[in-house]
Amino acid sequence: MKTYCLSMSSILQAPNDSELILSLDRVIVLHRQTQAKN
Repeated sequence: MKTYCLSMSSILQAPNDSELILSLDRVIVLHRQTQAKN
């Protein structure tokens, strides 16, 4: 999961940390939702 977050952060390159954290939170929530469905 750590590498997943790191790769996402390098792709996103948000202008500041708070925006990056919010983006990662959304990604993690979506990731959990998709896993819950399976």
